[in-house]
Amino acid sequence: AEQIPVEGGRRLVRLESDLEGAIPLLSRHRDDIIELTLRLKEPLTSGETSALKSAAEGLVTIIPKVESGETVPIAQRSSLSDEMLFMQYYKTQYGEDPPAELKEAFLKLLEEE
Repeated sequence: AEQIPVEGGRRLVRLESDLEGAIPLLSRHRDDIIELTLRLKEPLTSGETSALKSAAEGLVTIIPKVESGETVPIAQRSSLSDEMLFMQYYKTQYGEDPPAELKEAFLKLLEEE
């Protein structure tokens, strides 16, 4: 069997940044395939997501990492209802209470099990 060397191709890079530094960082990696972990204070807006995708064609994954100072001790978590656990989880991820329709969908899913 003849071996043919692979030439060209695109590198896979994993980047991490805050929102402010993301676009300049992405522009330096235009020719790469990119997985971006984004440190956020609040969830991304659709406009911010579009701007990030426009900055680099190879951006395939955005991993939001919303920073929140709130945590619930493990011992206290065991006494919480499923609804309260969901609400606490959402709040630690996004810094705010979940929208009512999302909470209702979660509770409905629990009932189906």
